Amino acid sequence: MLIHIPTKAIMTAWRRMVTPVVTLGTAAASVVTTFGVATRDVHVSRPSALRPTTLLHRFVDTQHVDVFETTLDAPSIAVKTVARAFFTSPVFQAERAFLHLVGFGCVSDASIDHTDFDVGDKLVVFRVVECAPGQLLFCWNDFMDVNGYTWLAVADEDGRITVQFGSTFDVSQTSWLARPVLRHVVLPLHLWYAQVVLASTKYTLERKPPIG
Repeated sequence: MLIHIPTKAIMTAWRRMVTPVVTLGTAAASVVTTFGVATRDVHVSRPSALRPTTLLHRFVDTQHVDVFETTLDAPSIAVKTVARAFFTSPVFQAERAFLHLVGFGCVSDASIDHTDFDVGDKLVVFRVVECAPGQLLFCWNDFMDVNGYTWLAVADEDGRITVQFGSTFDVSQTSWLARPVLRHVVLPLHLWYAQVVLASTKYTLERKPPIG
């Protein structure tokens, strides 16, 4: 037996489902575009120039690695402060909202502000797997087949603070059919977005007082 569902009810349900997605997409696009202009303060750092003591160095020969950096006029700053600014920055707030929308849970700014970023701590899909002085390494390979890491680091150079943001992708784990898309579509978008996120992090660091 066929059940008749009124067209008006279908359209109402469709609008309720689509409207939040469109609203989130519009807001996210606006935020990302705004900080896209600020990427002039973000610069590429060659992975080959990473010191052997960095937590990202061991991936250079086996995975795709990219590193971006920016500077701050500040006497000193803790890497955990950078991490809090990273995850609460306007651009990453939009990413968190999207991840929540697709089922990866919700994390509030207040929760992030009180996170210690110890090994094992997790924010949405990012889990802290290693810590070192001035460095944090996050893994996000426990929810998908592709192996990947996110790295945050701070260094004091000539009285200015350098903030570095790095990412890795193990391209070899993807199927040969998907690799062209990953290399020519996904990675270029990621490289642009990484600069936008770092610019947004700098914006947050310059305006948000450190916690703890």
